[in-house]
Amino acid sequence: MSSDHKNILLSTCYLAPINYYSLLIQKREAIVEQYEHFRKQTYRNRANIYGPNGLHPIIIPVRYKNHTPIKDVLIAYDYDWQLLHWKTLESAYRKSPYFEFYESDLLPFYEKRFEFLLEFNQAIQEKIVELLGVKINFQLTSSYVANIEIMKFTQTIMEKTLDLFGAKTNVQLPSSYVANSDGLDDFREAFHPKVVFNSLSKGREPVSNLFREAGGGGLPASLWK
Repeated sequence: MSSDHKNILLSTCYLAPINYYSLLIQKREAIVEQYEHFRKQTYRNRANIYGPNGLHPIIIPVRYKNHTPIKDVLIAYDYDWQLLHWKTLESAYRKSPYFEFYESDLLPFYEKRFEFLLEFNQAIQEKIVELLGVKINFQLTSSYVANIEIMKFTQTIMEKTLDLFGAKTNVQLPSSYVANSDGLDDFREAFHPKVVFNSLSKGREPVSNLFREAGGGGLPASLWK
């Protein structure tokens, strides 16, 4: 199966970087991982806004314990983060062309309370792709999808270790992992605030002076600026 016809596996995102949406538009369907453990300092609960004073991250406060699946991560409302985020968006983009045309569509997400982070993310993503004028078929994983590259690396290390002890046993990956490697392109780690995603090579490049030219890593910077 060629990579052009593979389905894509993505992490959930708040206001994702533009390359996230570019990939969605190319593929028109995506599987979103809901069983991975929540990880801090990623786009799963943050976005980068680029305004008059430069880069400004906005973060959704969450409640979780160690090894909490992303589907069970709760949104915290100890302070009015929704009002803060909306004011930040207004400050950065109120004078930008077309902001007023998106305002009524996006404001409800900063007024209604959502219980779960994944629920909020999926709802706002569906609205954003609607505003982009495309139809994306989103699906959620039914179980955790193992990273096939890590699994293969682990398999190699185990086989070499056994070989050192004179054992000739072949270490086999579960058949489901092998199937996943053929049927999915895994982009769960491709989008991160500290790396730049190269859509041509799926490479990861360190962020350096990116925002001086590109205008930020979050959707609003590319949609409204």
